[in-house]
Amino acid sequence: MGGEGVVRRSNPSDCWRTPLELFEQASARWKFNLDAAADANNSLCENFCSDGLTESWAGHSVWVNPPYSDIMPWVEKAAVETDAEVIVMLLPIFVESKWFARLMELSPTLLFLAPRIKFQGATSNCPHRMMLVVFDGAGGHRVCRWRTGL
Repeated sequence: MGGEGVVRRSNPSDCWRTPLELFEQASARWKFNLDAAADANNSLCENFCSDGLTESWAGHSVWVNPPYSDIMPWVEKAAVETDAEVIVMLLPIFVESKWFARLMELSPTLLFLAPRIKFQGATSNCPHRMMLVVFDGAGGHRVCRWRTGL
């Protein structure tokens, strides 16, 4: 974990960094110690995976803001990382996608975020709604006004 590697992103629009306020609220709740889709330049945790799809997440409380151009491999990775303490993914709410259907099979907790988030460096809010997908064994869903606490 960590080191010289980078998350390879095929689409320049995949490089949006998580809003710090949202990350800090989520980390206060889940105590993240691994950023699984980051590199040395943008990791939000001291530990990060240089190749999050092949490295183990076991024993960690994991934050994942994956490349949105190819979400399915990250969903599948979360499905097999059963030895992670918790996995929290920041994902767009695209209910007609194949990866969303796969999420429903896995029964994570879905926290639909309101208001819309603004990624670091963006000039306006994200054009689509976002959610936190929590793999912790609890399941369920709710709308979460993230500016007032998760």
